[in-house]
Amino acid sequence: MTVAPEHHARWRGSALGDVTDRIELALVLTLAGPLTGKRVLDVACGDGVLPVAATMRGAKVTGVDTTRLTVQRQGRRTPGRLRRSFADG
Repeated sequence: MTVAPEHHARWRGSALGDVTDRIELALVLTLAGPLTGKRVLDVACGDGVLPVAATMRGAKVTGVDTTRLTVQRQGRRTPGRLRRSFADG
């Protein structure tokens, strides 16, 4: 199932989406432990919430997604700090 970026963004902006994002992000970052100097690959990274958070914690992050728009949005959040890739298909 494919979810268009605009639909995902709308859901993420809802109260349930906000709560879900906060819980997921906290859980993943807690399980990952300290990230300074580590390399992180996020496949299907969407609009980049997790890659941005990992980058801000000192990780060297590569985010990959099939949707060019979401990858471009990531770059606006962390110019020069996050490696971004777009895979067509």
